[in-house]
Amino acid sequence: MLRAVGERPRRLLARWWTAWLVVFVVDTAGQRLVDEQPTVESLVLAARLDLVAGLALAVPLVPWLVLVRRVASGTGRLAAAGLAGPVR
Repeated sequence: MLRAVGERPRRLLARWWTAWLVVFVVDTAGQRLVDEQPTVESLVLAARLDLVAGLALAVPLVPWLVLVRRVASGTGRLAAAGLAGPVR
């Protein structure tokens, strides 16, 4: 979609995917701690990792918003130029 509107998405997509993978790894680590050692300390650590993972979700939000804004403005330019066709 971004290429259709003249954008090069590689860096933004790389940042977005990297952030999502970090969130996934941190969240999974917290879950495995509870599965392996259900002690009070492991539950506290898992809760902290869940909090970090939740806060880290703000990181992929930024490149996602940038991508959405670029696509929206690019399709708006194409529509204004009369070049927009049906979405496939």
